[in-house]
Amino acid sequence: MNPRRLFIASCIALVTSAFTFVVRGDILQPMGDAFGLSQQAKGSIEGAVFLGMAASMLIGGFICDLLGMKRIMFLAFWCHLIGVLGTIFAPQIVGEAAPFSQWAFEWLYFASFLMGCGNGMVETGINPLAATLYSHDKTHYLNILHAWWPGGLVLGGLCGRFIGQGIDLGFVNVPGMEQNWRISLLLILFPCLLYGAMFVGQRFPLTERVESGVSTGEMFLEAVRPAFLLWAFCMLLTAATELGPQKWQESVMTRTAGVSGTLILVYTSGMMFVMRHFAGPLAHAFSPVGMLTGSAILSALGLYLLSFATTAWSAFAYATIYGLGIAYFWPTMLGVTAERFPKGGALLLCLMGSAGNLSISEVLPRMGQIYDHYAVAEVTERNPELARQIVRGGAINQDIAKKISLLATLSESEKRDIDPRSWLTESQKAFLKSDDLRGQWAELEDSLSAEQRLILVELLDLDDKNDRATRAALQQQNLTPTQQDVFAGLDQVRHTISSLHLLREIEAAQLTKKQRDQLSRQLEEQGETGAADKLKKDQVEQWTTREKAIVAAAVHKLDLTNEQKQILQKAEDVEKAEAVGAAMAFRWVSVLPCLLVFIFGAIALTDRLRGGYKVVRLGEAEKESTESATPDETPAVSPDDVTERE
Repeated sequence: MNPRRLFIASCIALVTSAFTFVVRGDILQPMGDAFGLSQQAKGSIEGAVFLGMAASMLIGGFICDLLGMKRIMFLAFWCHLIGVLGTIFAPQIVGEAAPFSQWAFEWLYFASFLMGCGNGMVETGINPLAATLYSHDKTHYLNILHAWWPGGLVLGGLCGRFIGQGIDLGFVNVPGMEQNWRISLLLILFPCLLYGAMFVGQRFPLTERVESGVSTGEMFLEAVRPAFLLWAFCMLLTAATELGPQKWQESVMTRTAGVSGTLILVYTSGMMFVMRHFAGPLAHAFSPVGMLTGSAILSALGLYLLSFATTAWSAFAYATIYGLGIAYFWPTMLGVTAERFPKGGALLLCLMGSAGNLSISEVLPRMGQIYDHYAVAEVTERNPELARQIVRGGAINQDIAKKISLLATLSESEKRDIDPRSWLTESQKAFLKSDDLRGQWAELEDSLSAEQRLILVELLDLDDKNDRATRAALQQQNLTPTQQDVFAGLDQVRHTISSLHLLREIEAAQLTKKQRDQLSRQLEEQGETGAADKLKKDQVEQWTTREKAIVAAAVHKLDLTNEQKQILQKAEDVEKAEAVGAAMAFRWVSVLPCLLVFIFGAIALTDRLRGGYKVVRLGEAEKESTESATPDETPAVSPDDVTERE
C-alpha cells in the first residue's frame, strides 16, 4: 500500500469534483440559454448535481465497507466520465427539439445527476480514506485534503475563463479563446482520467471502524444520536451558505457588479486553499467549534454585503469577508463528525455529506426562484408593457428578450473594438507612450491639455473619472467631432452597444425616413460616410463594431418620440431588474449563517462548561468495552484484513 499516492490521487479526485462545480457555474447561462431554460430551470439542473451527490453519498455510506473504498472510487470515475460526455453531446442527443423542450431539460438533469453521483462517490471514498490514513489528526488532514476543492476551483476557473470569455477586471484584461460551453466542459476530463489512472493497481486500507472492530450495529446507533442529528442539521445550513451562492456567483455578480463571478470564485478559492493548510493550529487554538462560530459570523456579514456590491472593487472586498467565513465550513464539519462520532465511520461521514448536498440541491432552485420573482417584480414596476412581452411562466424569458433586442452581449474582441483607444489620434497615442503616466498624474494634471486629461481619465481609470464637472468641461475642448460624440456619451454608448443589437435597435425604434436622413447627415458630418451609405442602402448588418458605437451615440441625439425613447430604455429596465433579482438571491441566503451563529455558539459554550472540546478515539473508547466482554465477544481483526482484498 502506498499512502502518499492514495492521498495525492484523492486530492486530484476532489479537484475533478471542483472542476464540475466551477466550469458548470461559468457556463450555466450560455448552456441554459442554448436550450431556452428559465433561471429556475437552470438552478434545478445545477441542483441535480448536488442531488446526485446526496443520493450517492447516502447509498455509499451503507455500502462503502462492503464494496471497499477502491471500488467506490472507480464508480466515481465512471459516473464523472459518463456525466460529462452526456452533457457535452446533449445537443446531438436531444436533436432539434432542444429549445423549450422538456426532453432537453430532463436529459441535462440526468447527465447532471450522474456527474453529481461521481462527486458524491469521491466524497464517499476519500473522506474515510483520509481519516484512516491519518487517524491521529483527522481535522487537520481533512482540511488539507479539502484544500484541493478550492484549489481545483482556482485552476478550473482560470482555465475555463481562458477557454471562454477571458479575464476582464477593468485594470486587467486578458482575452480568452471564446470557445463555446461544450469545449469548456472537456476540462473536467483531464483530472478525471488522471485520478482514475493513479488508483489502478493500488491496495486500499480497511476503514478505521472495521479495523477497530466496531460492529455494524454500533455504527447505525451513532446515526440516530441526538447530538449527531444536530450536527447534521448544521450541515444543511453550512453547505447552503458556502456552495449555494458560489454556484450562482457568475450569474449574480456579472449583473450586480459588472465583474465575472467566476473570477471572484477563483479569488476566494485561492484564499481558502491557503487557509485550509493552517486549520490544524487554528483548531488547537480555538477548537473546531470555535472556528465554526467565527466562520458563521463572517459568512453572514460577507454574503449580506456582497448582495449590495455594485463595482468590482466592492465585490472583491465583500467577497474577502465571505471567503474568510466559508473557508473552514465543509472540512471542519467532517472533521468534527470523525472526531466526536468515530464509531459511525464512513456511514456518518457520508450522511453528513449527503445532508450538505441535499441542502444545496434544494437551495439552488430556490435562489433561482427568488431571482426570477424579484426580477419580474422590478421589470413590471419599471415597464409593464415590456414585462408583458418578456415574462413567461413567472420569469424573464432570455430567448424572447434577445429576440426583441435585449440583453445581447458582445464578444471580447468586439468590446476591445469600442475601447476609447479606437479613437485616439496619432498625437494622443504618442503622448500615452510616456513612462509611468499613472504615477506622474498628480504632477502632470495641471500642465495637461483638456484633451490629454480626458484621454488619461478614460484609459487609466484615474481618481477623477467620476467627477462630472471635470468631465463636462473636458468633453467640450480639443476633441475631433467623432471623439466629441463618443467620449461625451461614452457610458451611454457602451451601455447601448453591450445591451442591444444596434441593427435591431433601429428597427425596434421604427425610425421615420426623416430620422434616418438626419442620422445619415450626422454620420457624414463626422466623416463616417461608409456607415452613412450602409444606412441609406439598408445594409446596416454590415456595420463594423466601431461604426455601431458611433451610430449608437448619434441615435440618442435624434428627435425621438416618447414611444421610441421607451423602446431604447428597455435594455436598462431589464438589466436593472435582473440586478435586483440577483442581489436578493444572495441577501436571503445570508439569513442561514445567522442561525448558525447561535447554534455553534451554544455548542461552544456547552463544551467550555464541560471542560473544553474533546476528541473521541476508538482505541480508548473500545478499551473499556473489551475488558468487560467475554472472549467470544471480543472483536478481533486478522492481519490479513489490514488492507482491502483485491
